Amino acid sequence: MSKARIIFSIIIFFLGVFLSISQVLHQNYISALLFLVLSVIVTAIVLLGFFAAYEMPFFKEVAGSIILILGVWSVFFESPGFDVERQKAHIDALNSFTKLELRQCPTNNELYSLQKEGIKACALQNNEDQLQAVFDLQKARALGPGLSLLDSLRAEIVEFNKDWCAEIFKVTYKICPEAFLTMTKDSKTILEKGL
Repeated sequence: MSKARIIFSIIIFFLGVFLSISQVLHQNYISALLFLVLSVIVTAIVLLGFFAAYEMPFFKEVAGSIILILGVWSVFFESPGFDVERQKAHIDALNSFTKLELRQCPTNNELYSLQKEGIKACALQNNEDQLQAVFDLQKARALGPGLSLLDSLRAEIVEFNKDWCAEIFKVTYKICPEAFLTMTKDSKTILEKGL
């Protein structure tokens, strides 16, 4: 076994641990477990050699099944696309943004621009989250351990699925909290946390 293979496997293992810790901080415990399992499996594949590992029944059937099950569970239980309370909060914010001009807020260009962006973001956020959940389910089904780990690293670095409705809500709420008087306390709390 070469030094390069050992160093590469150590890097992969710590990469998986980093992703796992990141998911724990976001309170995504199933995803955290998935990344720990992925890091161990991909590290073992690198150490054993790609072809030798895939000839073993464990890597062919068992490891793939575990990754698939954990991947699907993480999407169903941790994805914003399946979070009904978050979807209600987006609708609640959308209603408040559409009635913003009727409130006792100072009318200025910044508030008008935030209102337009808020309507757009909150109207589209639930659809975007649901499409992302479907995409994540496809990735859980189709990607192997190595690609899953790389794709997760890419997703951690590049924030594609940010909750723009929540971001615009926070900015607008600081300027004019009166605009959101009709929103429920739960909706405000969900949007203040963001993703």
